[in-house]
Amino acid sequence: MSSLVKISVLVPVYRGEKTLEKCLSSIANQSFGSFEVIVVNDGSPDNSQQIINRFAAQHRNFKGIVSTENRGIMRTLERAFLESQGEYILIVENDDWLERDTLRILYQMALSVNADLVRYDCYWVKNGQRNPMVLSEQTNMLWAKLIKRSFFEKLNIGDLPSINNHNDTLITKLMVYFQPTTTYLPMNLYNYTVRPGSTSRTIDYKYFMDTIAFYDYLTTKYQEWGIYDEQLPLIEDWLNKQLPWVKKKTHRVQPGVMELLLQFYQEVAEDLLEAKRNIKTTSPQR
Repeated sequence: MSSLVKISVLVPVYRGEKTLEKCLSSIANQSFGSFEVIVVNDGSPDNSQQIINRFAAQHRNFKGIVSTENRGIMRTLERAFLESQGEYILIVENDDWLERDTLRILYQMALSVNADLVRYDCYWVKNGQRNPMVLSEQTNMLWAKLIKRSFFEKLNIGDLPSINNHNDTLITKLMVYFQPTTTYLPMNLYNYTVRPGSTSRTIDYKYFMDTIAFYDYLTTKYQEWGIYDEQLPLIEDWLNKQLPWVKKKTHRVQPGVMELLLQFYQEVAEDLLEAKRNIKTTSPQR
């Protein structure tokens, strides 16, 4: 790994032609000098690749990679990470953009405390309006963290299931086992675009299968690592947030899927209740 590369910016792209120019320009114009940009086009059926090619031709630290088939966000992130060399990793979504000094500020903070993770705040961009947003310590948004490479490697992203839903949540919840050294920077350094229609989502069979894959992988790992019991509140919190979210009337629901989801959530709730009972019965009596 080249010691000259301090930060690798990973940009997974799918159907990004309308926003990609602004996204990549904000990275190219950073005040920080030691970084590379790995842009992976996940089989976009639009003009995203032409934009990527232009930036790669104009900037030596940009590397554009194209996949002829759509493999999904998890495999796209895996490919980007494998192609990267940086001491730290920052993930930027293709319709978001950075403040000019984001990389410099984040790296200086990470270096000053030798952090595995640097958390920071963002601007929430909706209908052209930018509003500062303080992000919770429990936020699952992967882009809201500068991550040390040696820490990210522990997650073995190549072993993670190929899901397009809950992917950020899975990765951030797996991080707890490795107990990262974390610091928080109360600065708005990232512009997150609330996409048109983002309050309306398709709850289809793919979403249902991704939900099962997420839950099965997470709980299996927690049990394998011996931390399942202590992480029950974290799993329960995820379930309690999922139930009202999937029931939003703005969602487009594939016939029959809601019933499957609700049945699955009920089974998860029963599993968690049984696990808590077992903890009580096996706890030493005082």
